[in-house]
Amino acid sequence: MESRSSWHGLWEVDEPQRDSTFCTSCGDNIKTNELRFKWCPFQVLSDPRPVQFHAACAVRVGCTGRYSPVRQSTLRKAIGLTATLQSELIEILRAFEPIAECKKAREGPSDEAGGRKRSLQVLKRPAAQTAGPKPLVKAEQTRQQSRRTTRKDGSVEEVVTRIHEQGIFRRKGGALITKCTERRDKKVQRLKGGKTIITETLTVRKVTKR
Repeated sequence: MESRSSWHGLWEVDEPQRDSTFCTSCGDNIKTNELRFKWCPFQVLSDPRPVQFHAACAVRVGCTGRYSPVRQSTLRKAIGLTATLQSELIEILRAFEPIAECKKAREGPSDEAGGRKRSLQVLKRPAAQTAGPKPLVKAEQTRQQSRRTTRKDGSVEEVVTRIHEQGIFRRKGGALITKCTERRDKKVQRLKGGKTIITETLTVRKVTKR
């Protein structure tokens, strides 16, 4: 789990009240029946415009280092969500945080100034889904591969691909609930004239089965 000293701010999650809300990352409309992740930085921004994202975009930018990762521990509050959106948010948080850490995250991060714990508004499952706990198992794996190519013009291209997969399964029966795949590609091109071009690509894919 990331230390709080590495965070840049916290997330607030709600549902837009109108359709004229747009994602800071992709620029597309965040509809009224979708989750909206609002960025709340610790330092006041000079630009007064709100910084807000679709759920998938928030997960993606949280992996870049500019924003805090999407976790239960980086969620300041979630308000005005329907039962469906609450369930969707819970699945997102579970996919990116170890199950054992959820209880600690709900207690809230410590207030460094006073040594006290600051309470977070904890998400609760809708009443219809609280029939009983369902034991879950988390599995992760990481693999890396590299490729080097020398072209006829003398330039050299090196590609390093790192893939991290995380799955949440039901302990009984082994049924897959959520799978998240994060792929990082780094391509380095060394041209004949001495110029170097570096290209990095991050792809996050999440699949949830109901």
